[in-house]
Amino acid sequence: MARRKNNTSEFLDMLFEITGHFWQVGAFISMLLWLLTGYLLNWGYGLHTKEHTTVITSLFETFSVIFYIPFLLALFFAVVFSFKSYQTLKAQNSY
Repeated sequence: MARRKNNTSEFLDMLFEITGHFWQVGAFISMLLWLLTGYLLNWGYGLHTKEHTTVITSLFETFSVIFYIPFLLALFFAVVFSFKSYQTLKAQNSY
C-alpha cells in the first residue's frame, strides 16, 4: 500500500518541478527564501541574546540552538532552489 504525501511535501515537489521548467519562478522563490532566511536569522539571534522574559525563551534557554533551526531549514531550501534555478537557466541557454 502506498503512503500518501502530506500537503507541504506535495507543494514543495510542485514548486521544485516548476523550477525545473521556468528558472524565473525558481529565482523568485529563491529570493523569497533568502529574505526569509535573513529574517529568521535576525529573529533567532534576537531571541537568543535578549533577556529571557517569555516562557518559551526560558524553557529553551539551555537548548539555544533550537532558535536557529528555522533559519537552517530556510537556508537549506534557499540553496536548493537557487541551485535548481541556476541549473535550469544554464540548460535553457545552452545551444
